[in-house]
Amino acid sequence: MLHPNHLPTALIVCILGLVVLAALFDLAQRRIPNALVLWGLLVALPLRYHYFGLAGLGLGLAGFALALLVLMPFYLTKGLGAGDVKLMAAIGAFLGPQQVWIALVFCLAAASVIGVGYLIVKGGVGSYLRRYGQMLNTLRVSGSWLYIPPQEDEVAAERFPFGVAIAAGLFGFVYYTSPGFYAGLLTMLGQGGTV
Repeated sequence: MLHPNHLPTALIVCILGLVVLAALFDLAQRRIPNALVLWGLLVALPLRYHYFGLAGLGLGLAGFALALLVLMPFYLTKGLGAGDVKLMAAIGAFLGPQQVWIALVFCLAAASVIGVGYLIVKGGVGSYLRRYGQMLNTLRVSGSWLYIPPQEDEVAAERFPFGVAIAAGLFGFVYYTSPGFYAGLLTMLGQGGTV
C-alpha cells in the first residue's frame, strides 16, 4: 500500500483534468458546475480507497472537510463563490488534509499573481491603492478596520474566475510535490504513448 502523501499518477491526472475543466467553465460561464465537483468527489474517494485503503478514504474525507472549513469564511464574506469552495473541497478529497494545505497555498499564490496582473492590465491599480489607502487611514485614525468595497465601475469589482487560479495553483502543486510527473508525461507522449 502506498503512503497517503504519495500521489499516484491516476490521482494526479484526475485532479488536473478536474481543474482544467473547472477553469474552462469558470472562464466561459463564471461558475463551476455542481455536477463537475460531484464527479471529482465520486472519483476521488474510491481512488483514495483503492490506493490507500480505509485509512486513505478517511484522510480523503478529512481533506474534503478541511478545505470546506478553511474556505467557507471566504464564501460567507463573498470573497469566493460556492463553486470555488466546493471545487477545493473535492480536491481535498483527492489530496487528504496534509497536502490540501500545500495546495491551498499554491492556489492563493496563483490567485494573487493573476489578480495583480489583471489589475495592471486593466488599469485598476490606482483605484485599488487609493481605496486601501483610505482603509488604512481609517484604521490609523479610528483604530478599527473599515472595509470599503470597490465601486461598480472599478476593475476590482469584477468577478474573478478563481477556478483559473485553482488550476494554475494545482499545476504548480503537482510540479512541487511530484516533480517527475511532467517529465514522465512528456517522455510518454514523445514516445507515442497515451495518458
